[in-house]
Amino acid sequence: MTVLTDSDRPLVSAVIPAFNAAAVIGRTVHSVITQSWREIELLVVDDGSSDETANIVRALAADDKRIKLLQQKNRGVSAARNLGIERARGEYIALLDADDIWLEKKIEKQLEMFRNSPESTGLVYTQSVRIFEDGRPAVYAQGNAEQGAVFFALVHGNFLENASTPLIRRQCFDRAGMFSLDYRNADAQGCEDWDLYLRIAEHYEFRVVREFLTGYWQSEASMSSDWQLMYRSYRLLMDGVRKRHPNIPDYVFRWSRSNYFLYLANRATLAGDKTSAVRLLMRAITSDPCMLVNRRMQRLVGRNLSPLRRVPPAGSESFGEQGITGNAHRAGKRPGAGILWGRRQQQRRRQLDKLQQASGPGPLPGEVAKQSSHIREA
Repeated sequence: MTVLTDSDRPLVSAVIPAFNAAAVIGRTVHSVITQSWREIELLVVDDGSSDETANIVRALAADDKRIKLLQQKNRGVSAARNLGIERARGEYIALLDADDIWLEKKIEKQLEMFRNSPESTGLVYTQSVRIFEDGRPAVYAQGNAEQGAVFFALVHGNFLENASTPLIRRQCFDRAGMFSLDYRNADAQGCEDWDLYLRIAEHYEFRVVREFLTGYWQSEASMSSDWQLMYRSYRLLMDGVRKRHPNIPDYVFRWSRSNYFLYLANRATLAGDKTSAVRLLMRAITSDPCMLVNRRMQRLVGRNLSPLRRVPPAGSESFGEQGITGNAHRAGKRPGAGILWGRRQQQRRRQLDKLQQASGPGPLPGEVAKQSSHIREA
């Protein structure tokens, strides 16, 4: 693998939107300024906080001139991200939510991946692990690894999972646009990052660093979401995709819808909301009856119908400078799906690949799409 030299060290602009993040912003900023890649500017956008967020960032900026505080009236996370991107000077933009963290070599490894990838690559992401408030990684760790021309795979499901993992070429925003404000205006927040990834995937390839380098922080409060609001956001997202690409077959959207209901059911399960979880599982099955042989579906059904809820003991895993240890690392690899589900997924992947190769959407339809590498674990 080619290593970036001192004469080729591009500036990376990290953008953190922050709203009342005083309890966590110090930890998150620390994970940025201690990156092994030193050519970083950090723009923290205070989105009208009423706590000590701004003062904490000012104090940190006094000790490290790479840190910059931007402030605006409360306009939402998308507007905050857009302000940071507009003010950024870097050739690459790295997004990070105020309560998430990066491991030390995240940016360095992503830049190495860019260096060793085609010029059509616009975004490099890493694998992520969910972390509970006590520092324990969640049992289910993100293990997807889609690469190449990924538009149809991305419609099928948001395999990046969160907004803190991508490193994006600055030019992508010039071509694909910024974060949409339509979601906040429609009171349908939640899918803004997925929306951006889809628009980038219409023009550029994606690559992945297959290491757990992003910590996606979870709290009981964040899991206790408004499921109807989140689904409304998803519907707004997919309506936009349909309008831009009316020739996409309906079955792609049915599979996507079922996957999203399963995702919401998992969040409800983690929040202890069994009633909502069961309803969402039923909607996932209605959208795609094949979900009945999905082992993750089966596990969630078991957890929500069982009187006991199994939760790994705190301290059984850890997420730190050496990566993930304990049960979470094994969970990140995910046990293989059942034979029937595995076969069905392989058939669907072939269908999605044919759609990608035939006409796009995707970067440089045809030859580049044929070179696409789809390596996500089933």
